[in-house]
Amino acid sequence: MKSRVVVGLLRVLLAGALVVIFLLQLVVLPWLSEVMAEDLPGEAYMRWPILILAILGLGCVQVGIVCTLRLLGYMRRGQVFSARALRWVDGIIGSFLAASLRPPEVVVRMACDRGFFFALDYRKGVEIW
Repeated sequence: MKSRVVVGLLRVLLAGALVVIFLLQLVVLPWLSEVMAEDLPGEAYMRWPILILAILGLGCVQVGIVCTLRLLGYMRRGQVFSARALRWVDGIIGSFLAASLRPPEVVVRMACDRGFFFALDYRKGVEIW
């Protein structure tokens, strides 16, 4: 009885998190990127790449939440270690892997936008940016 209540509560909280993340992607992040572009015109060219990367990152979180919700359904039926349930575990691992590929992508994108990554000046040593 206690585990049913906990699983039900967890499902409600995860569903609420999905709604909040969706609203962040749909309303808050585009508004925030617009404000950033207005306040920092020198960095306005990074508005769309940053927005896209933020939306993709939150998409990875959403995939993890959906997979967790599905696994909670398998737990309620007592099929957590079935082959079908393990596919959802693979989904969680894949979403974490996709999210972990984002930081190197940001570094490469910034390096390409600036035209260089490291500038070597023999009088000052190595300068970054």
